[in-house]
Amino acid sequence: MATRGARAAMVAAAVATLTSGRAMASPGDMAPLVLHVTDYAHLKTGELDLKPGDLLEAKRLAAAVYARIGVRVVWADGCAAGAAPDGALHLDVILLSAEMTARRQPAPAPMTFGQASRETRRAFIYSARVINHAIQTGSDPSWVLALVLAHEVGHMLLPVYSHTTSGLMRPYWEGRIAAIPDFLPSQAEEIRSRLAAQAPPDDGGETSASSLRVRSSDPALVALIDQATHRSKTFRQLVQTIEATNGIVYVDPGKCSHGVHACLPMSMQVSGPNRLMHIVIDRTTRATDIETMTSLGHELQHAIEVLGDLTVHDGLTMFNFYRRTATTDSNRFETTAAVNAGNTVYDELRASSRHPL
Repeated sequence: MATRGARAAMVAAAVATLTSGRAMASPGDMAPLVLHVTDYAHLKTGELDLKPGDLLEAKRLAAAVYARIGVRVVWADGCAAGAAPDGALHLDVILLSAEMTARRQPAPAPMTFGQASRETRRAFIYSARVINHAIQTGSDPSWVLALVLAHEVGHMLLPVYSHTTSGLMRPYWEGRIAAIPDFLPSQAEEIRSRLAAQAPPDDGGETSASSLRVRSSDPALVALIDQATHRSKTFRQLVQTIEATNGIVYVDPGKCSHGVHACLPMSMQVSGPNRLMHIVIDRTTRATDIETMTSLGHELQHAIEVLGDLTVHDGLTMFNFYRRTATTDSNRFETTAAVNAGNTVYDELRASSRHPL
């Protein structure tokens, strides 16, 4: 979601509240939606010119938007990946600090307030930009934050490219924000249908975000994975391919041998039905975000190659797999498929505009 044009040229106009075409349901009839908030911006304590109660009020206002379409929002701390399966859809909402925002997405034109991905089930809120817009337009910060929260969560529930010319999912916002629009009726129905299809697990499986098989505990790398998933069709397909395997790929900061920016170490562990692997990214290099996302795409293709052989279960069988299929020199391995995947991801990232969310 973004603001359009220079701030000095913004039109100070209140946004009229729209209706979703559905009467308010009783709490017991509402579909549950659990939103896990990680507050790196420390909004809870009143930083960034917020009053301590503003975040709580923003949550209340955002939840009211969903209540009007028959969805009961439950706010939770921690990460969605740690939630026990309970039949509800669990999503992550991450409030980034100004420094983290600058690393994830340097200020474009138009200004972007956040970014979300249906595939990764994470939304990033660029908190300082939200509060700055409220200050410069005379808006109540809790209302602006609520609008951004509701909008970005909407992207996690609706299909990709779900912007509309009116309603909550408009891509651009100008001037003073005095009210929060609702979803269009068709979008409200789609959200209710998705949550209704969220059945409780009956076989010990997980329905929360812990089912995602490309993971990172590093916020900067999580942000880049989400951005690449959104902006590159090939990267998105790589992630989806891994989702269909029994592998879990952890993306960690660290050092690679041979002075390379990213690598897939010859290491694998088996945990229950899952095979665990690690991609290492050297964050101390001067690589740009696009170069890092390209390297990630390259290494994800390598992970897919390994996971495609069910006999690979540890570092030795992984090494022997590549020695048979992709030897180059000095025990270094490379495949044409990985090179092509990285190149295609790079081209798609370069070609993609900074699509506002």
